[in-house]
Amino acid sequence: MLPVARDAACVSGIEQPRATYSGVIAMKVSSVLRSILLVLFVAAFCQAQSDGGPRGRGGPRDRERRANPFGPPRPAQILTRIENELPLKSDQTPKAKELFDTYEATVKALREEYRGANEDAEKWKGFREEMQAARAAGDQEKVREILERMRAARTEQDARLAPVRQQVEGAQKNLKDGMLALLAENQKPGFERIWEEEFGGKRRARVPVADPKVLKSVIDDMKGLSGQQKEKIEAAFKTYFENTRGEDVDKAVKAAQTRRLSEDVFSVLDEEQGREAQKLIRERSRKGSKSETPDDNVPPPSNP
Repeated sequence: MLPVARDAACVSGIEQPRATYSGVIAMKVSSVLRSILLVLFVAAFCQAQSDGGPRGRGGPRDRERRANPFGPPRPAQILTRIENELPLKSDQTPKAKELFDTYEATVKALREEYRGANEDAEKWKGFREEMQAARAAGDQEKVREILERMRAARTEQDARLAPVRQQVEGAQKNLKDGMLALLAENQKPGFERIWEEEFGGKRRARVPVADPKVLKSVIDDMKGLSGQQKEKIEAAFKTYFENTRGEDVDKAVKAAQTRRLSEDVFSVLDEEQGREAQKLIRERSRKGSKSETPDDNVPPPSNP
């Protein structure tokens, strides 16, 4: 069809210009740049307003508490993580579920009570609309004036939320105390770590989740590990084997234990050792992908 159309144009004495590749590319680049700038502007604005108002001046943990005064949004998922990572024993699970159900019901009631007694959503929506209009008009004076009103509104909101936060913190304390009373001593360190990551705002370590067989071979070949590092890594592998022993181990438990093993091992390594370990894991995982060996065949840790 294209040649026919072009020939018809030539017959009429008009040669239709062809878009060059450089012209097309320039148009596409211009379009992409405009899109990127728009996305960056919107992302920056939304980040500043994502918790319903301007960010506080505290650290990440303080900002997280301000953004969500009612704690983690999905307590049931935290319980599942605890069940699989510690792991919980069969007689501990019902009591743990009861504790988490009580906590979730308490927080839900507080959230509904607060939502029914304030108009924050409409207020912040109005601020956002005013801010968008002021920025579109390039009125910096108006932008500063709106920001001042937003800060004042945030201070007022924090004052109204203070009693709610105290009640949520009380519910969290009851949950934590109940869980600690339920757990055995060897389960408590793992629980404390999960609690800090889920309730305390601590970032969960981002490490490669390696097949235990590959991870063991990498650690065995690494040079320069101190005696203390070796002891901690040995303990991590011992915990992994204790929690995954037997053919009836649930797949979710096995997966959680594998991740926990990687996190525990990498937490012992320094930055340079961690990079070396990641490199070796990638290389050996690629080599072993053609003939995988079940991680049950990982040689058990030797006695220190």
